[in-house]
This record gives sequence, C-alpha cells and structure tokens, in this order.
Amino acid sequence: MQGLTDKTLNRLLRLTLAFLWIWTGIVSLGLFPIADSLALVAPLGVPDGMSRALILGGGGLDLLLGILLLARWRVPWVGAAQLALMAAYTALVTLFMPELWLHPLGAIAKNLPVAAATLAMMALEGKRG
Repeated sequence: MQGLTDKTLNRLLRLTLAFLWIWTGIVSLGLFPIADSLALVAPLGVPDGMSRALILGGGGLDLLLGILLLARWRVPWVGAAQLALMAAYTALVTLFMPELWLHPLGAIAKNLPVAAATLAMMALEGKRG
C-alpha cells in the first residue's frame, strides 16, 4: 500500500496483536464457560485442578502479554514470548487434539499468520533503533 509507513504498519500490527492477546485472555478468564474450557483441555489428561490452573494461567499470560504489547514494553521481547507461547499451544494441540487442525474456522491454522505478523512487528520495531 502506497503511503503506509513502517511506523504506521508497526503500530497497526502492535495494536491488533495486543487486542488479540488481551481478548483471548479475557475470554479464557471468564467469558467462555469454565466447563467448556475444561472439556477442551480434557484430552491433555491432566487432573481437574491442573486443568483449571492451565486455563487460568494461560489466560492470565495472554492478558499480560497483550497489555505489555499495548504499553509498548520491550516489544521484541514480548513478541518472542508470544511466539514461544503460540508454539507451545500449537505443539500441545498437535500432539493431543490434532483434529483441531481441521476446524473449519482455522482455530489452530491461524497461529501461522499470527506468528508471521508477530515477526513482522518485531522486525519493524527493531528498525526503530
């Protein structure tokens, strides 16, 4: 797009990725019914208490990473943490719930373009000097 500067693109990527992480955190921490969340993680085979901790801990981490990105705190570091968390989520799903790769809304497949957008944001942030 003509006229779209690196600074504008970086801001757009940072804000939309922050929204995504904040939203998934909020949803995980209470908007999505906990019983449905527990059913989603049941294939991991962990005890109920551990499942709750995974859901709430993951949601809290998502929320924190989104807020840090929104606050523009060490963006490359936060981006790297987001990539690591996405890789962990994706690996767990691939090992224990591979059928989610076939979800018609691309529940897991979306991690690939989100990772690319995160890498682009990190690169643009690095160009700021």
